[in-house]
Amino acid sequence: MDEKDMKDVVSYPWSVIGSDQILVTSRKRNIHPRAYGSFAKVLGRFVREEGMLPLETAIHKMTGLPAAILGMTDRGRLARGLVADLVLFDPAAIVDRADYSNSTSLAQGVELVLLSGETAFEAGEAVQPGLGHVLRHPTRRPVAKPR
Repeated sequence: MDEKDMKDVVSYPWSVIGSDQILVTSRKRNIHPRAYGSFAKVLGRFVREEGMLPLETAIHKMTGLPAAILGMTDRGRLARGLVADLVLFDPAAIVDRADYSNSTSLAQGVELVLLSGETAFEAGEAVQPGLGHVLRHPTRRPVAKPR
């Protein structure tokens, strides 16, 4: 992906930031590094190092905005009664380490990950690897058949 195009997309007000983590089942697989480094790259490089967008904006593009677009009213914000999916990271230390030769290298600066309030990742180690699950859109729409 062209670097300038990527920066243009990330800085566009209505763009969301995500990762194609689908089917990554092992840290021994050879995959695209963005599956392990997308969020840390944005937070470390684009926010901290290059000042492309404020930290709060980047986090909203990773959480609240995609949840709102997908109609997931119980996620993406911190409020009483919502699902507690949280990531504790050090903004001064977060950096992506994944590259094409080490595509599953974990990001530096991520301290804790909670999924539904339970610890999934802490101090560089998976604590409960099976906590995550696929989220479906709240309303199913019929898929149009190709003509």
